Amino acid sequence: MSVTGVILALFIAFALACDNSQKCQSSSDCCDGQKCFEKNQWWAGCKPSCDPNWVDPYDGLKWSCKQLGGNCDSSGSKQCSSNSDCCAGFQCFEKNQWWSACKQSCDRNWVDPYDNQKWSCNVLGGGNSGGNSGTCGAFKEGYDVVGSNLAEKPVGSAQECCDLCKSMPNCQAAALWNNICYPKASADIVAKGGVTAIVKSGGGNVVGGNTGGGGGGSSSGGDLYCPTGNDMNLEFGSVSFKNGGWEMTGSARVSSKTAWNLLGGYMEWDMDLSRVADEVNTNFYTSSPSRPNCGSNCYCDIQAGSFVSCMELDFLENNGKCVGNTALHMFPTDGRAGNANCDRWGCNSVTAKYSNPANLHFRAEVGNDGYVKVFVNGAPNTNYGPQPSGEANNVVVRTMQTIGAVIESSQWFGWVPAENMCPRGNSGALGGSFVRVMNVKVKGKVVQGPVPNKC
Repeated sequence: MSVTGVILALFIAFALACDNSQKCQSSSDCCDGQKCFEKNQWWAGCKPSCDPNWVDPYDGLKWSCKQLGGNCDSSGSKQCSSNSDCCAGFQCFEKNQWWSACKQSCDRNWVDPYDNQKWSCNVLGGGNSGGNSGTCGAFKEGYDVVGSNLAEKPVGSAQECCDLCKSMPNCQAAALWNNICYPKASADIVAKGGVTAIVKSGGGNVVGGNTGGGGGGSSSGGDLYCPTGNDMNLEFGSVSFKNGGWEMTGSARVSSKTAWNLLGGYMEWDMDLSRVADEVNTNFYTSSPSRPNCGSNCYCDIQAGSFVSCMELDFLENNGKCVGNTALHMFPTDGRAGNANCDRWGCNSVTAKYSNPANLHFRAEVGNDGYVKVFVNGAPNTNYGPQPSGEANNVVVRTMQTIGAVIESSQWFGWVPAENMCPRGNSGALGGSFVRVMNVKVKGKVVQGPVPNKC
């Protein structure tokens, strides 16, 4: 090939590799001088600039606007020497004489789980000017702040919450609820009992409505819903919606059109596994797509694939009619043994063997702190190995407040929990395998999608 041909081939390869419409991991993935900005933990895109107050019409959510990659750092995992090493919205905070990193904020009282040491939180200057300055303009009791949380930190006073907001470049106001500070990129406030709005400057913009499924923190339950077939997506397979649930024969999957904030709430359902073939996986779990759930084209879970990874809470995955397993997946990172951050391997708890697989009752409760408790016929299945970390539970809190969780339920063959405890099967039996899910109830607050049937 000629030199000209080589240059042309390289140019074409670069042009094909660079697509500003696709998800990016670094600004090096972007074309035409655009930069890679994070929307949330599930999505980042190439844009010429990013406004954290802009509401994306695609899903009604705002962007965090963290700049990813390029010549700046926002990962928090690289050594920095000054703010000039950090992306917009980040500062170079010192931990000690040996380590500093780019972070959006820094809490001197926080104990780093890496080595159980606290950070000095001294800002190493230069470049990025970093946080806000001055005192907060208003402390308004009985008001919440609209928008997604930039962080969640336990604080000892309203002034400490104010200081946290001032340390974060994108923070315009913060909500203080139950001694937890929730900095936000919005200064829009709404009336809400028990919450104090702390506005960086001015008195805040009082707007109508309610913050819905998040606001200052706890959901504390919400309404009780009994979804019908009209509230569900039939993603594929042979499915009949009846008895307050669904029946599946062979390979199939359904999902709810609604995403709920389950903090302080629960999901419960009954299952009949008496006709499920050996080693077939039947399940009831949640996933958290960043947009209203349209079915299979909007599908996401924790694993890496053709879809965007998202939080996946496997309340129950069954191995045939033999036994079940709860698996929590909060961080979309490759699995490693003993990871309390609940990665793609998950934090798992295997149930006792089923004595009556035709009559099983399940209930999954999500605490206001993000801790998930699953009950099988009234018995707790919370012997997680390992127990979820505080960071993992915080992911549940943030995700429930901003995105919510949709129901997913399927029947398939390929992987099952506790293989050494149960009879082996084969894929040929999947076609005749039958599972019944009944009496589905959800107590929570609607975050995305239509309001489903109430009980």
